Amino acid sequence: MRTLFLAIALCFTAACCSGCAKDGDVVPVAGQVLVDGEPLTVGNIRFVPKVGRPASSAIGQDGRFQRAVERIGAPNKPGVLRGKYQVQVSASRIVDDQTIEWMAPERYADFRTSGIEVTIDKPANDLIVRLSRKSDSTIDSGAADLPDDESNQRPRQ
Repeated sequence: MRTLFLAIALCFTAACCSGCAKDGDVVPVAGQVLVDGEPLTVGNIRFVPKVGRPASSAIGQDGRFQRAVERIGAPNKPGVLRGKYQVQVSASRIVDDQTIEWMAPERYADFRTSGIEVTIDKPANDLIVRLSRKSDSTIDSGAADLPDDESNQRPRQ
């Protein structure tokens, strides 16, 4: 019985530690979000990996963000884990019960439809996320096509 308990405890410890990131795997990430060349003054940016926890940050009035890794049982650490991410940018406000005003194009509010990907493999303190209402949008080498819709308001769903 004691051997079984030790075996279970050892497996649990190994499983927990194998999912733990080393501090060397975390790199600082900061930058600015622009919509049609102008700073996005509100909202959130989120870096979503294929596996693991997303990393999010508020966007300041100057369009700038600084990312911290969310860790369970430990203080957040500035940066993100090295890897490939899909990116989402969400900035909207409810106008009334039927209308949402989008400060950033609606397509970017979901990482599955944003079309923006970035690989973070070294510190990135000047990452520029360029969004556009009419043309391609980029973050480093990522790109996305947008519909030719001039309105930033949509019926609420």
